[in-house]
Amino acid sequence: MRAGGGGPPPPPPPRADIAAENLLVFAVGFQGPRPTARPAPPVLGEHSTEILTELGYDEAESARILGGPAS
Repeated sequence: MRAGGGGPPPPPPPRADIAAENLLVFAVGFQGPRPTARPAPPVLGEHSTEILTELGYDEAESARILGGPAS
C-alpha cells in the first residue's frame, strides 16, 4: 500500500523487448456498493402447490396432480 493512499498504482518500468506504443493501459475503477450474493434458486417443485392454487386447483386436486398427500 502506498503512503499517499488511493489513486492508481505507478506504471511498470519500461521493457526493452516491447515498444512503448504497443502497450495498452486500462484504468478501471468501481464506485458504489459491491454486489451481494444472490439467494439460491428454488428447488424443483418448491412452488408447485402455490402455482396450482393460483390456477384454481384446490388442495386435493393439487395433491393428486403432484402425486402426494393433501396437506
